[in-house]
Amino acid sequence: MTTPPISSILNKMKEFQIKRVSIAIFFCILLLTGLLVFKDYGVHWDEYNNQNLGHKWRVYILNVLYNGSISKTPLPSVYHMDSLHGPIVEVFLGVVKNSLGLTLLRDILFMRHLVCFLFFFLGIYFFYLLCNLHFKNWKIALLGCLFLVLSPRIFANSFYDTFDIPFLSFYTLSIYTLLRWLDKKTLLNATFHAISCALLIDTRLIGVLIPLFTFLCCVVDFIRITSNKEKIEFIKQNLLYFGLLPIIIILGWPLLWSHPILNFKNVLQETLNTNFPYYVLYLGKLTLGFNLPWHYAPVYILITTPLTYCFCFFLGILTAVKLIIKNDSFIQKRNTFLFILCFFIPLFLTPGKIYNSWRHIFFIYPVFLIFSLTGLLALREAIKNKTKGKLRLLLQNALISLIVLNLGHTIYVMV
Repeated sequence: MTTPPISSILNKMKEFQIKRVSIAIFFCILLLTGLLVFKDYGVHWDEYNNQNLGHKWRVYILNVLYNGSISKTPLPSVYHMDSLHGPIVEVFLGVVKNSLGLTLLRDILFMRHLVCFLFFFLGIYFFYLLCNLHFKNWKIALLGCLFLVLSPRIFANSFYDTFDIPFLSFYTLSIYTLLRWLDKKTLLNATFHAISCALLIDTRLIGVLIPLFTFLCCVVDFIRITSNKEKIEFIKQNLLYFGLLPIIIILGWPLLWSHPILNFKNVLQETLNTNFPYYVLYLGKLTLGFNLPWHYAPVYILITTPLTYCFCFFLGILTAVKLIIKNDSFIQKRNTFLFILCFFIPLFLTPGKIYNSWRHIFFIYPVFLIFSLTGLLALREAIKNKTKGKLRLLLQNALISLIVLNLGHTIYVMV
């Protein structure tokens, strides 16, 4: 066994230091930016409903504790559409408000904006972990985080949208914990994935998609396992995950405390059967929410997302299909297929369920950016492999310049 040369060790140490410093600088700048601008954003039109939802469920929880009985405590009366959401984030915001002793509406709003941004900040960190796990390249992962920050619609909502932005963060986290568990099948990773999925579902019910995708991935992995010992261990982990998941979901959603199965079934039915009954202005026409065409969400995504990301996204989808067909790596195929499910299934389920642009499906945007990064890498590889000399250099510089100009223009518009 040969000892690696000193120069190689020094280069690895230097690369490691550059990585740590770059990541630290990026997230410090992002956090500082949020702390400087969180007071500059307006009030969400659901602000009162959201606060009221959190307040009523906090009162319910306190009454349950005071009465010492769930059956003796009546459920709060909340707006029909709000009853379809889990109140976990709003309850948390209320706890923060009470802990800080805030009474003035202005102070409460500023606190909510800051905490909402911190949820987004954590979501960006989870996105970094997800991209680094998938691409095995911290620089590409950091570029993906920059794309996510420099997305004007998402960044603005990150200060006041207390349902859709935390849900985006939990969705990203749950995909990461799923891949982490599939790569390293341990009881600890199974537990982390159960917790992340429960947080997801306790925010919005559509989060049940991730446990469904988890089940599908587990079935495929179980079929591929040849050792009986590994199969037994994997079954134990699945029992732990699917056993813990409903327990944590019920603990985090007070509506389920009295009648877990019945109330969950009722919310699921209401969610599937409820369509938005009001008029939406789309393509110059007022259209009822439940009559919006299939292209409503795709059009809104495209007109509110920087063009470079969109162009690379379409390249990424083509690359993903090619990878699934031709690539020999099972892990790459599995991850890519999972990303396709995580992006397109929610998109196909949303007609008649979303309105006021596409904020209800913001959670698929990090996956959109993973495909954008995939397309960008494919374009870079094509330039590298199919061109030579000055033409290669010219195209590489043109690609870098295009990305820098687009990011620069996006920063200018956002500022």
